[in-house]
Amino acid sequence: MKSKPNTNKTIQPPVGFNTPTGADEEDNDEGFSLGYSSTDKNFSKPQLAMMSLGDCIKKRSVEMRKGYSQIKYDNHGQKILEYVPDTRKVFKSSVHALRALLAPEVEEDEDYQAAEEKILEEIDNLKIKFGYRPYKSKDVQINDFGATEKQYFVDTDAEYSIPEPGSSVYLIDETKHLKLVPGGWDLQSNEFIDCIVECYDDILCELSKLISRTGGFKRKPRAG
Repeated sequence: MKSKPNTNKTIQPPVGFNTPTGADEEDNDEGFSLGYSSTDKNFSKPQLAMMSLGDCIKKRSVEMRKGYSQIKYDNHGQKILEYVPDTRKVFKSSVHALRALLAPEVEEDEDYQAAEEKILEEIDNLKIKFGYRPYKSKDVQINDFGATEKQYFVDTDAEYSIPEPGSSVYLIDETKHLKLVPGGWDLQSNEFIDCIVECYDDILCELSKLISRTGGFKRKPRAG
């Protein structure tokens, strides 16, 4: 069984990666290659990929913590409810964005596909480990006189889901009745998201390797 995720893990960028900081526009468009380069000054996939990878690393470099709401007051003393985003989910979304950008390269790279398949299988196993399944009821005979009572069982035919933290789920209470419990699955949901962060660490590492294999951020020699 996989150990507790290391949420302080550092992602290493591929060899030759440098976050663009006011670099010459011509260098950005023609100095890098992901198998091709754009001559359109309004679009450069290498530059977008470089920025997207840098964004992933930046979001992973902060403390991984769950989202929460807090109350603030404006200059007039009015209450303002502010939601602080879940940094774990923000990081996950940034990796999705980079993966989408590199879709053509992913489709041509069998090494990446094999690695991703293993990671996705692990995510499926985590969903089973921490997932929620609804209940179903059944009338069960409780004595020899034919009396019955409604009893509840986990629906083993239902798919596993991960309820959003704070959402209400039905659970069996101490009286063996079904009860709607606000935040009743928060512990498992947050454990799942913590483990998912480590899985997306692995996906990001594989995307970084993919970029390095394609020579994504190596400068090309210039004619003349």
